[in-house]
Amino acid sequence: RVLLLREDITMNKDTILLTPECVCTEIEEGTEEELMEQMTYLLGNSGHVTDHDRLFKDIQLRESRGSTQIKDGLWVPHAQSTGVSSMCAAAGIVEHSQIFIMISWPENTAQCLKRLASLMDILQSDKLLRRMRDAQDAHSLYTLLKDHLTESGIPC
Repeated sequence: RVLLLREDITMNKDTILLTPECVCTEIEEGTEEELMEQMTYLLGNSGHVTDHDRLFKDIQLRESRGSTQIKDGLWVPHAQSTGVSSMCAAAGIVEHSQIFIMISWPENTAQCLKRLASLMDILQSDKLLRRMRDAQDAHSLYTLLKDHLTESGIPC
């Protein structure tokens, strides 16, 4: 299951907009590197990835500094990257068990980091994670995540 958050051109540059095109519930199993590669391509559906290779390298560099596994079955790979034009994110689920949410932004602003921290707080909910794993399709996952982000005050 994969989720992508995208900033719309008309929105504030620090707004995260969740789009259905970036939500996938069928990420293929693979190595950590293969999963990150799938996620960066999914993030490309946002229309804000300007350099896929640069983004992938920046995500790998961040991962090399320490795993972004938040809890059992949840990873939030994230990085500042010149390979994106605005703050965007993708999320994916592998075999109804592993959840990946990838986030990238072009420059470190206080607002971008605040959005990342807020998203991390939301993802601490075991109930939400269960519901994400149980989502039957991308549309269900999209709706679930968009509703939680909006309710938590993250503009989307």
